[in-house]
Amino acid sequence: MSKSSVIEILDKLDEEIILARLNVKPRSIRLARERGMFPAKWYPVIRDLCAEGGLDCPDGVFNFASPSLASSKEAS
Repeated sequence: MSKSSVIEILDKLDEEIILARLNVKPRSIRLARERGMFPAKWYPVIRDLCAEGGLDCPDGVFNFASPSLASSKEAS
């Protein structure tokens, strides 16, 4: 997913609402914009805000942990 997707979401959502619902400081929003990725723990809030605003919210804009190759080989 591209950095532009995060920027588009942030540009279309009300920053004050994001700050209030996430209980974070403006710096956190700026960091997400710069990194082009939302923290995974923001997923429920951002997903709901996008749904309320009729915006697409792809999973790829979140920094979800992915399983490592070592752990998937051990499970085989």
